[in-house]
Amino acid sequence: FDYLLETPGGAQIVQYTYLKKNGEKIFLETQGKNLIHDPAIRGLIFNTRDITERIRAEREERMKSRMQSLSENSPDMIIRTSTNGKIVYVNPAASKFLQKEAIELMNMKTSELDSSMGIVEFIITSLKQLKKTHVKAESEIEIELEGESRIVEARAIAEFGESGEELESILFQAHDVTQMKKQ
Repeated sequence: FDYLLETPGGAQIVQYTYLKKNGEKIFLETQGKNLIHDPAIRGLIFNTRDITERIRAEREERMKSRMQSLSENSPDMIIRTSTNGKIVYVNPAASKFLQKEAIELMNMKTSELDSSMGIVEFIITSLKQLKKTHVKAESEIEIELEGESRIVEARAIAEFGESGEELESILFQAHDVTQMKKQ
């Protein structure tokens, strides 16, 4: 406000949080302009708009970026499929678990994977189950990994849309627990 009073023709933008009467916190952006020198206006003009959705979208995008960075560096297999079984995301570790390059796995259907592999059988079975029940599936599976027998804990988790009711995708995760089991 002080800056605008001291600066003819000056403009200033401020973003801030606002607590509504009902306790809801929203984000506002106010743009002020000094038009004291304009004979038609002779004052300061303030325009305020609600930017809550934009702020939430920006935060969500930052969170997605962080999560992707974590999954890209994880030794665990992480796969996301659509509800019809199309693979929409794989992390680099998925290649060793499924014995295919990550680029080859993208956009494949789970039904096109080698179903003789225990992990693939888990994925296909869990996908069918989660579409019906939406209940997380977990299993301990013995698989052949890099020429040796390994034990993995596999999980399938239903992911829902914004409404929280519509099944949007399925997240599959597998973690090698062989060393822990040996101990």
